[in-house]
Amino acid sequence: MKKCVLIILSSFFIVNLSYSQVIGSKFEKLSKLYNEKRYEDCLYKSDTYTYKEKTKKEPEPYLYLSMCYYQISLIDNPDIMEDYPKALKNSIKYLIKFKKKDRKDEYFTKNIDFVNKIGKLIIDEAEKYFKDKNYKKAASSFKQYSKLFPEDNNIKYLIGACYMQAGNYSEGQKYISESIVKLVDNYKNEKSLKNSNTSLILEDAFILYSSYLVNDKKIDSAKSTISIAKQFFPNSGNITIQYNVINKVK
Repeated sequence: MKKCVLIILSSFFIVNLSYSQVIGSKFEKLSKLYNEKRYEDCLYKSDTYTYKEKTKKEPEPYLYLSMCYYQISLIDNPDIMEDYPKALKNSIKYLIKFKKKDRKDEYFTKNIDFVNKIGKLIIDEAEKYFKDKNYKKAASSFKQYSKLFPEDNNIKYLIGACYMQAGNYSEGQKYISESIVKLVDNYKNEKSLKNSNTSLILEDAFILYSSYLVNDKKIDSAKSTISIAKQFFPNSGNITIQYNVINKVK
């Protein structure tokens, strides 16, 4: 089976040109394997570096693992899917590990295009759970995104709102309390709350959490919450509607 997979992978890699090697790469062997489109070999070699005493703390092999798994996840072939059923999940897993290892930002910013690509996939999956009202899984997916972009308080607020809806009140309150302080502080200091990936999500978070508060009979808190949202997003039609509805509640 493996020989068959390698043949299929090789033919695919000849025409697959998406995402070049790690920018700023120091691991020549990994760079060479990746440039030659030998992603499976690169995968195994990268994995060995994560166990060796001299290299297990290096972030770069984890990034190569993520990129190789992503490339494999793109292949629509039954044999490959059988051998790598969790390729995309592994790509996300190793990218998060890479972020944790890359404490000095040697690679993260340089390779932000790939990071953003995976981040968008995470957000898309999370939004599907959110629309299906599967708030527990939505919170879990949004947390993955937050591990890549811990400074994004829009997402942290939404994680809190999802947890509240899912019945995890302690975690929900923790995320909401921490993020709202920073969001208000940014607003007061005229720092933009806008983020191309998550600004609309923040609107959804305020609507979701204020609705939760209304259902929980905490009307004053709901009014306070949606009033903050109205300040943040004065031109949002959805926020305005929610604001008007809640302020009619007694």
